[in-house]
Amino acid sequence: MDVFSACIAPGVSAPAVKGIDLTVFEPLLQAIKKTGKIRVFDVAECNPRFDLDNRTAKLAAYIIFNYLFD
Repeated sequence: MDVFSACIAPGVSAPAVKGIDLTVFEPLLQAIKKTGKIRVFDVAECNPRFDLDNRTAKLAAYIIFNYLFD
């Protein structure tokens, strides 16, 4: 999760000042998904102690849900 900009994913131990936005990440993930080569993926680096309004947790859930059901 620490690849994302700190303003959308603050709940990480090393927030990225110049991290990527979800609009950049989603097309990349979908393109990789279309290859059919992914067997396992994980979503890591979500720390509730640093997470403002559960933004990072919600983003992680959104990514997982959209990958599995899109």
